[in-house]
Amino acid sequence: MAEKKKAAPKKAAKKEAPKKARTTASAAPQDVVPVFGLVGHYVKDLSFECPQPAFFLKGGQPKFDLEIGVQTGPVAGREGLYEATVMLRGKAIQGETSENSICYVGELAVTGVFQIQNVPQEQLAAVLAIDGATLVYPFARQIFMSEVINTSYPPPMLGAVDFRQVYAQGQQQQQAQTN
Repeated sequence: MAEKKKAAPKKAAKKEAPKKARTTASAAPQDVVPVFGLVGHYVKDLSFECPQPAFFLKGGQPKFDLEIGVQTGPVAGREGLYEATVMLRGKAIQGETSENSICYVGELAVTGVFQIQNVPQEQLAAVLAIDGATLVYPFARQIFMSEVINTSYPPPMLGAVDFRQVYAQGQQQQQAQTN
């Protein structure tokens, strides 16, 4: 019969106290990390008119036109908080452009409130108009399409928006007005 060997008891690992970081007055300053976060969003303004329901119209699908705008700025009285408002204005018409051909007109402004820190002032407008609007737009799109459904019309397909391009166009228009 084979002899059973007893396992040698394991030695407890020697625990070392964590080393404390040394700081001196000559230590390099910490890198400043930008902070950008969505605090929340809300419907700032909503108006929807539907002069005639879809079942009164004859013909194909109405023609849909959409305008998109962005407004940005600081939140009054709240340091470090900024807002980006995405504005949608949509209009559907059937046939010729006249009062009797309007299917619906909708205007919506959805505002996102953002906490922003350590972003250079010269970049703040672009960050809000591009990144802020990109985060707020899906909420605005869903609310707008939901309102269209409530009018009895099929909702338009609102795709993604390149807010970098929207911002660049706005900058070009602003420069053209100042020249």
